[in-house]
Amino acid sequence: MRSILMGVMLGVALFAADARACDETAATFGALTVQEVSALLAKGAAVVFDANGRDEWARRHVPGAKWVDFSALAERDLPAPKDRLLVFYCYNKMCLASHEAARRALEMGYTSVFIMPEGIQGWVKAGKAIEKGSGGG
Repeated sequence: MRSILMGVMLGVALFAADARACDETAATFGALTVQEVSALLAKGAAVVFDANGRDEWARRHVPGAKWVDFSALAERDLPAPKDRLLVFYCYNKMCLASHEAARRALEMGYTSVFIMPEGIQGWVKAGKAIEKGSGGG
């Protein structure tokens, strides 16, 4: 009986630690809807980055979105003001490239970092305009 109780207590402690870790991760960057990003872009209040592959960016991207290599994001890829509102997106809610890019931006000291979880799929599904391009970001 004592070993069962100890096991349950250990399980509760591990669950609580996992929950805290998830809360801390969720608090590192925010999430914006397609509509919110669209409104920010209309006001010129955000810089948007596409973390999809370069081919997908060339095929279609949010108007004005700059392509970035999410795994090698560098400060030179981002605007100089560290408080500029940055939005990263990738393909859809299952894609985590935008999360990685946002995490890297935070590590570089940027303070207003968001993702658009719905990605380019959600943007297109919402009927928003897209751009096409063949160059870099």
